Amino acid sequence: MHLGLMLLCALCAWMFSSCITPYTTYTDTYYVANRTAEPILLVTGSPVMWDTCAATNPQRAWYHSCEITILAGQTIRIHPVTREFKHKDTGDRMNLRQVVGSTLLLIAGNDTIEWKAQKYDYVYGEEWSFYDAEDWISTEEKNQPYCFYHTFVIDPEKIKRAKQ
Repeated sequence: MHLGLMLLCALCAWMFSSCITPYTTYTDTYYVANRTAEPILLVTGSPVMWDTCAATNPQRAWYHSCEITILAGQTIRIHPVTREFKHKDTGDRMNLRQVVGSTLLLIAGNDTIEWKAQKYDYVYGEEWSFYDAEDWISTEEKNQPYCFYHTFVIDPEKIKRAKQ
């Protein structure tokens, strides 16, 4: 009897302690839009899950590769990244740099542009990079807390800036 009571008390104490520790789930979904007239190729540092966001086909194909071809006018979605933390203000959120690696190659026509994850590694006169947060359009999902959508648009002007 005493052993059962002790186990019940231990279980209740564990459940109580886990209930008072606030967990928050962050979900970040990344989109990359090609607004150029030609296909482009992204070469990531490690394989990533992605799809073509084909809204008309609910059984869209998912890919797992280091090379992502984005056709002219197409938008792809990099697999959502979800992480849980003990508290919303602590811990590191996984970001795109951790998903695709420390460098990323953009191949557009005859141009190959290397984007590095660290700001001090940039070699371009006018800073513009896949990893710069200010170059992403981020929106928060109103119906789901801590859910964010991030879109990176590749257009001829940005490619021109990156080549400088």
